[in-house]
Amino acid sequence: EDYLLFIIIGGVLLLIGMGVYWWISRRKREAPVKVEPVIPPHEIALGKLASLKKAKLWQQGEIKEYHSQLTYAVREYLENRYQLPALEATTYEIIRDFRKVEGLGDWVPRMQELLQTADMVKFAKAEPSIELHTKAMDVAEKFIHETKRIEVEDASEEETDSKGQSLG
Repeated sequence: EDYLLFIIIGGVLLLIGMGVYWWISRRKREAPVKVEPVIPPHEIALGKLASLKKAKLWQQGEIKEYHSQLTYAVREYLENRYQLPALEATTYEIIRDFRKVEGLGDWVPRMQELLQTADMVKFAKAEPSIELHTKAMDVAEKFIHETKRIEVEDASEEETDSKGQSLG
């Protein structure tokens, strides 16, 4: 009987502690998760290319930096859009994997030229003509525009009949 009061107080404290623990763990699970909007790969790449144009690096003699940033934007796009490990791969590996992607066959020679020219500038200290700088940017932009994933709207603006013909 002497210890009965201490046992009851200990039991009550234990129950209170378990209740607080349960309440805290439940609050953590129910915390709202912030979902960051996902920026499409083509928007990221085109934004980087636009910044690169504004910087006018090759016009200021920063040819190596210009081609490094240009190919980084293209490689990052390839990685995010087609899940090719382009950021860690060599030009040869990128082109090899690029050939396996359905629908990109026409782009292989142009992308190979773009990446190889950048390699020559970055590693062999080559100085391509002015036309090649602008051509590289044009090829990169055109590639991204033509291969970007187009999101399909949930509801179409026009109704169609069972044969796929427009009703309105």
